[in-house]
Amino acid sequence: MVAPSPLLVLTNQLSLGGAERLLVESTRWLAEQGVRVEVAATPGELVDELAPAVRFHPVPLHDGRSLDPRSLARLWRIVRALRPALIVANSAATVLAARAVAPQIPCVALAHGWPRSRYPVVAPILRTADAVVAVSPDVARHLLERGLSPRAVHVVPNGIDLTRFGPRSATQLAAARRALGADGEDIAIVNVGRHVAQKRQERLIDAAASLARTHPRLRWTLIGHGPRAAELRTRALEAGVADRITFLGRRDDVPDLLMAADLYVSTSDWEGLPLATIEAMAAGLAVISTDVEGIGTLLGDDVGVRVPVGDHGALVAAIGRLAEDEPERLRRGSLARAAAERSFGREGMLQRLAGVFASIAGEAPTSSP
Repeated sequence: MVAPSPLLVLTNQLSLGGAERLLVESTRWLAEQGVRVEVAATPGELVDELAPAVRFHPVPLHDGRSLDPRSLARLWRIVRALRPALIVANSAATVLAARAVAPQIPCVALAHGWPRSRYPVVAPILRTADAVVAVSPDVARHLLERGLSPRAVHVVPNGIDLTRFGPRSATQLAAARRALGADGEDIAIVNVGRHVAQKRQERLIDAAASLARTHPRLRWTLIGHGPRAAELRTRALEAGVADRITFLGRRDDVPDLLMAADLYVSTSDWEGLPLATIEAMAAGLAVISTDVEGIGTLLGDDVGVRVPVGDHGALVAAIGRLAEDEPERLRRGSLARAAAERSFGREGMLQRLAGVFASIAGEAPTSSP
C-alpha cells in the first residue's frame, strides 16, 4: 500500500482548474495502487472524469467563508461511515471543514498558491493541519514567513503525464495548426487557462495589439473558458486584433495544440506552480511568463523568459525577440522539454505525495469520529 486507506479527499468544487485536474489524476492513481479513495465536493465539470473506483459524495463546499451547517452535517456522516485513515484537504476552506467534523483524524492540506494578500488569512488555517504540501518553494516560503513550522511544510512540485506529449504525425500537427488559426509562416502563440481575473489574458490581447504592425505573422490563441470569456472577446474587437486571436474555449486536445504551437505565453498575476506552463514545456515550447510564484522553479536560466508582472513593455519586447529568432525559440523549447522530463513527471510527484500521506497517517493514529 503506497498511501493510507481509506482516504477522504475534500475540495471546494470539482470544476475546471489546475488544482482540480491534479486531484482527479491523483485520486485515479491512488485507486490504481489499491487505496480506497472517496471525494467530497460541490459537483462540477470534472465529476465525470473521476476514476470508476473513486466514490464521489456531492457536498456543497464551494463557499469557504460560510460553510453551511447542513454541508458539515453531511460531511460528518461521510466521515463516520468511512472512518478514513487520513483526510486530504485541497483548499484552506476544506481544512476548516475537516477540522470542524473530524479534528482527531490526521489531515494534510494541499497548498496550490494564493495572491500574496491572502497568505495572512490562509496561513493560520493551514497551521491546524498536520502537514501542508506546497506545490513550489515560493508557496512554502510564504507559509513559513507566516509562522508555519518547517517540520510541517513539504514541497512536492506539480507533475504531469509526460506520455501525452509524444511525437505527432505531420497530419496531426497540420490539423492542430489549423485549429490555432495559423498557417504558412505564421507564428502561433498560445495561452492555456481559465478566463478569470487571476490569469489576466487581457495582457496577451494588449501585446497582440502592440505587435500587430511590426509582426503581422503572429497568431494568438486563448484556450480555456470562464466568466471573463465575453469580456476578453470584446477587448480583442476594441483593440482591432480580433482577426488575429482565436478563442478555442475548453478543449480535450490541448497536448496536440501545444505540440503544434511556436511559443507559449503566461500572463498571470499569481500562481503556485502552473500545470499549463509545465505542459507547454513538455511540448517543447519556449515559454514567456510573468515572474510569479513557482515560475523560477520552472524557468531557470536559459529555459524560459520571465518578465515583471504588469510590465507591458517587457512582455511585448520578450515576445517580439523570440518571434524574430526561430533558432532561439527552438533552443529554449528543447531545454524546456528536458527540464519537464527531468523534474516534473507525474509518477515522481505522486510517489512523493503518497509518501507524505503515509508518514502523517503513521504519526497521528486515527480514532473513531
